[in-house]
Amino acid sequence: MKRAYLFLLLALRLSFATTSSLNGYFEAEFYGSTYTKPYRWNIQTPKNRLELKLSYGEFAYLSFAGETNYNYLRFLFNQAHLRYSLSSCELVFFAREDRHWIDSPLLRLVDSERARDDSWGAKAEGMRMDLKHLKGFSGIILLSKFNVTEQSYFELARLGYDFGNRLYLGATYIKKEKESEVYSILSTYKFDRAYITFEGATKRSDGAYEIELHGLRLKNLYINLRQYIYGRNFQTSLSKKFNISYDKEFDRKGGYAECVYLFPKKAITGTYKTNLYQTHFRYPAFLEKPYTIWWNYGELYVEYLGGLASKFAFEITRDDTDYWKHALFEISGENQTMKLKLQYKIKDIGVNTKREDDPRSVGQRRIIGLELRVNLPLNLQWYSRLALGQGRARSWNSGFFQLSYRGFSQTELFLEYGDPQATESDLVNDPDISDYIYQRTVNQVKLLVKIYF
Repeated sequence: MKRAYLFLLLALRLSFATTSSLNGYFEAEFYGSTYTKPYRWNIQTPKNRLELKLSYGEFAYLSFAGETNYNYLRFLFNQAHLRYSLSSCELVFFAREDRHWIDSPLLRLVDSERARDDSWGAKAEGMRMDLKHLKGFSGIILLSKFNVTEQSYFELARLGYDFGNRLYLGATYIKKEKESEVYSILSTYKFDRAYITFEGATKRSDGAYEIELHGLRLKNLYINLRQYIYGRNFQTSLSKKFNISYDKEFDRKGGYAECVYLFPKKAITGTYKTNLYQTHFRYPAFLEKPYTIWWNYGELYVEYLGGLASKFAFEITRDDTDYWKHALFEISGENQTMKLKLQYKIKDIGVNTKREDDPRSVGQRRIIGLELRVNLPLNLQWYSRLALGQGRARSWNSGFFQLSYRGFSQTELFLEYGDPQATESDLVNDPDISDYIYQRTVNQVKLLVKIYF
């Protein structure tokens, strides 16, 4: 609370400065759902939110809000920062902001969503200093504190040197309280149009290493190659890649290749990707003997006259038990009046077609997705996403429909039906619709009013 008071006092002082500005928005949400019985609107107790944003040039920023959540009122301290900039250095003190990004192109050692103390938005607070182009040197010092999801500290330091825009070398130290330190090095060498990048990291007695040849071009063929070794015990909660709750990519040894071919004088692009590796890990445990996983993905993308485009993709994964095959067809188009995307996917082709109790998969299924946006007269716009799934045992669906009006100055009106979350990640490829066979369109209506000032 003391920090909030300090930022509020700063805001009051800056509000009298000639270079300060105040803006924000007001949002009212009227809600109706079958979850409330009998079905009724919350006209008398809507969900309202008033957010104010105060800035003082590039030096200071503060955002706070008041919110009524149907039956009660609360005040929220959203985010704030103080920034001091020079030509070669920037120092920022922040609260409840996402400032945890670093350049880790191969190992992805830090994901902002895992390092920012995320609970419906960034909650961490701390300090970040960026050193830029100081006689070839660059660096980062980052200190932040977790307050919501847990009580701990995050520390990061990086120092790098650029040898004439040809060779870059950098070293990084990463520490989260209650976890082991991670030390890493990153190097990139540029020759002609291609790059060689190496990134290695160690944590206690285990490590992860990866090397990539990127941007190699042979006429119309572009090639990227990688080779990697990820240790069994190289796990960290700061990275989705090496997090057992997310991507689970530890204990792997293998290679990755990507080829992109541009057909001459035609708007056609062919893409092939493959990843072959060995691992002992099969969730949730390690096996005594390693097994091999081989993933392949092929795609043909074609653009036509009139703004139309199509894509056909085929994906196959092979392990020591079975093949996993998926096919996708997509056609899309866009002009000044409308945007349309239609997808059709067959997932897990040939799997579990005769029985319903296979623990590996819900079985072969077909999924159709449609996304449509239409600009209507009188400043109206229609937007919708609809997905339908069909398996051997059942069918499922998800829909979201929205009518918006932008005829008033700095005001938006939205009338919505359904829930957009189940199809927000590319329609039929969203796991909420492709893997969850009990998905249903949420029977709810929302009226939202947003006023900006």
